[in-house]
Amino acid sequence: MDITKKRSFGIDIIKSLAIFSVINLHFFLHTKFYSTPIISKSMFIQSLLRWFFMSAVPLFILATGYLQNKKEISKKFYCGIFRIIVVFLLISVIYLIFSICVFNNKYTVVSAIHAVFSFDSHYGWYVNMFIGLFLLIPFLNLSINSLSKKQFELFILILTFLISISTTINSILNLAAPINIISLPDWWSYIYPLLYYFLGAYIYKYRPHVNKLIGSAVIILLLFVQTACLIWVNAASKLNNWFLSDYSSLFIVLQSVCIFLLLYDIDVNNKFVKSGIEKISSLTLEMYLLSYFFDMIFYKCLPSVKECADQQEVFRRYYLLFIPAVFIASFISAVIFRFIYNQALILINRFKRKAFAVK
Repeated sequence: MDITKKRSFGIDIIKSLAIFSVINLHFFLHTKFYSTPIISKSMFIQSLLRWFFMSAVPLFILATGYLQNKKEISKKFYCGIFRIIVVFLLISVIYLIFSICVFNNKYTVVSAIHAVFSFDSHYGWYVNMFIGLFLLIPFLNLSINSLSKKQFELFILILTFLISISTTINSILNLAAPINIISLPDWWSYIYPLLYYFLGAYIYKYRPHVNKLIGSAVIILLLFVQTACLIWVNAASKLNNWFLSDYSSLFIVLQSVCIFLLLYDIDVNNKFVKSGIEKISSLTLEMYLLSYFFDMIFYKCLPSVKECADQQEVFRRYYLLFIPAVFIASFISAVIFRFIYNQALILINRFKRKAFAVK
């Protein structure tokens, strides 16, 4: 999540918003949101919030495309993948110990190794996806640099149709029509990271600007449209609060791009604010992975959450408490983890120099 060199405060804001959004999304994931129909004012507000925070992953990938579109095939670039893998594996080991001590989980040698190297648990799916994207980046950049502006725009339009528009239309038609007569080709929805990467690269290359007021209005409109879709689905069929929630959804694509365009070119003069945002931005990978521990503690271990009668009560009592608590705890633990990690690297490098000096 943080493989950049050149600092851009707007991108730091976007990455900080993205990690904050992830923590918010997990509130809805670990509570009763997806099993509660949107028929109350509280659930309507929660739906609006959730739709906004659904831009978390797209914002990270847009930022990657914005920052990495000049990278070339080189040993130096590909060596950068090792830090991501090492951080993931180290935190996986910590999670293994955590699950044994806190949840009293039992492991054999084989299951313990699987728990460390598996991407299926403790939010590892993103790392799984990002490793593949990282390996492709120099080759994606070759195509970007070979395209004219019109060719690039046509390419993005085709990608948007194959990945986003067709999927969204099919989802709506499947529910709206008693018999699905028309079905657009939507297999390519699985490669949505490429769409966001190319969109981020396009924004870097051509620096489009959007009127702040219009952009904000579009985002608000999209939030209400998506919530209206959920209300319609709940009324027309069985409960399905996940409707149109894939990152390939056209609504999420438009919303994420609008948020990115509103923020990517902003700057501030306040050094305290700037340094704080930069610090959060530089720790997003660690914060993301470590937030799982605190999610488990707050949502799974505390009996008070389970005792709540419904999602409305959970939201009223714990939303404003858990979100800042998980965010701050994840940030502090990420700072500590990064410090220990850096000190370990220093010691390893010293040992290597001494070893070579002896030889």
